[in-house]
Amino acid sequence: MGITHIVGFKYKDFVSAPLRKEIAHRLLAMSDTSGVIQSVKGGRIVDLELLAKGFHHAFVLKFNRWEDLQFYQQFDQSHNDFKALVEDLTVDVQVWDFEDFEF
Repeated sequence: MGITHIVGFKYKDFVSAPLRKEIAHRLLAMSDTSGVIQSVKGGRIVDLELLAKGFHHAFVLKFNRWEDLQFYQQFDQSHNDFKALVEDLTVDVQVWDFEDFEF
């Protein structure tokens, strides 16, 4: 069993490309500071099908158990710090969580 946590960011117009890149690097670095993230990857959205609704970046975080994801969302200081950083920089954030291969 594994838990997948997908996050998409749509930034405000004033957020520059270098700042977006810095935000991305901060999120990717959370795998080093959080004890519950198994892996994290992400990138700039390439919207070939014109369905991304203006979102700029997407990230995929992997956790072993639902409890690990819940800890990360509620108590992990690196996550709380990151949320505070992006709170005023985003127009929209979307999150999807699922248990791998459970349909």
